[in-house]
Amino acid sequence: MSASMSSSYAPPAAPLLTAVDVHCTVGRSRAGAERLVPRTELVFVRRGLFVTHFGSRSIVADPNQVLAVDGGSAVRFSHPTDDGDRYTGIELSPGLARELLAAYQPALQDRVRTPFPTTHLPVTPEIHFDLQRLRRSMRRAEPDVLHHDERALRLAERVVAIGYRVAGRFRAPREEPRPARRELAERVRQVLAEHPAASTSLAELAARVGASPFHLARTFRRETGLPIHRYRLRLRLALALDRIAEGESNLSLLGFELGFSSHSHFTRQFRAVYGQPPARLRELLARDSAQPVA
Repeated sequence: MSASMSSSYAPPAAPLLTAVDVHCTVGRSRAGAERLVPRTELVFVRRGLFVTHFGSRSIVADPNQVLAVDGGSAVRFSHPTDDGDRYTGIELSPGLARELLAAYQPALQDRVRTPFPTTHLPVTPEIHFDLQRLRRSMRRAEPDVLHHDERALRLAERVVAIGYRVAGRFRAPREEPRPARRELAERVRQVLAEHPAASTSLAELAARVGASPFHLARTFRRETGLPIHRYRLRLRLALALDRIAEGESNLSLLGFELGFSSHSHFTRQFRAVYGQPPARLRELLARDSAQPVA
């Protein structure tokens, strides 16, 4: 399969998952040689189509379906048109694939092979939108590792849940007791408060608090109502606001010290939350402090 990769992103240090954009330029062709897929892969076709051959079965991959290929599978591809195709692939690490699937099918937890419940499933409008948001984060010059990890993991989690519903085997993931969930969320909040500017991957944060990445992301979101990267962003902005109120003059340095990739990134996020850019808010606070008390 001849293809060019237009954008990709893989977090450092043994990534949980790897996301890549592919532009395939192969013209009309019959099924080629078998290709071994080493890890479970979710394929989201964005334009065009191709056909995937699993033994004697053939599945059309188009923008209305997600293709799920189990790790260790041997597949072939054919192309019924001359137009090529564009797709985004998300490759899951073996541990993450096992945990995602075992959340809905606990018997898979101790198995080496963890088959996906179906080879293809419908794409919802929410998944289409989430995919484009993920691709946008992939194209950033300095991607937020934690943000990317959570966004890609959330997309994969939604696909897995739909897969079990389509296969008629959906069962809600089992929850930990509330005190345990609360304790885990508190440990994460402490780590974030101690190191708000740190650029930490989801896997690194999970190792710090003694949890699996998938369990951590899901538990924190349910306990706080926010994904971890969004909670960290609000923490950084609260710290920035306090320093601005105390008279901080170098806003570019402030943004950098708090973990923002650039002054424009800092300003954009600050305005989105507080309704004013930091320089303007600093002027308003200074004016308020200069006003005589009535």
